[in-house]
Amino acid sequence: MFKVETNINSEKYWEKSKIDFSQNNNSKVNIEIFPKKEMQTWIGMGGAITEASSYNMDKLEQDEKEAFINAYYSKEGLNYNLGRVAIASNDFCLKKYQLTKKKDLRDFSIDHDRQSIIPNIKEIQKKKR
Repeated sequence: MFKVETNINSEKYWEKSKIDFSQNNNSKVNIEIFPKKEMQTWIGMGGAITEASSYNMDKLEQDEKEAFINAYYSKEGLNYNLGRVAIASNDFCLKKYQLTKKKDLRDFSIDHDRQSIIPNIKEIQKKKR
């Protein structure tokens, strides 16, 4: 198995290295469950708003798009109150893209996301107001 690391600060770009599991062969993992102890606050549920989902939303007729948004974000539907948005491209994009290519960010731009992702986020936000 390999890991791939990218770190602009140390100038690593798709640096591939083998993962060594030999040191952990005899280690045990203990999982303790404390059902009466609250460890974190629940803030809600949501889903990813990706270029792929936005692309498919854009293919819908307006009434279908509204039904889709209602199915996820309305009280009658799943009542999602969170959305996750990737920073630049990921495996749910139509093509690779970056928001910047410069270390000092002087070419930073969200223009690619303005084409489809951001307009769909704004439509979803209207449902939650």
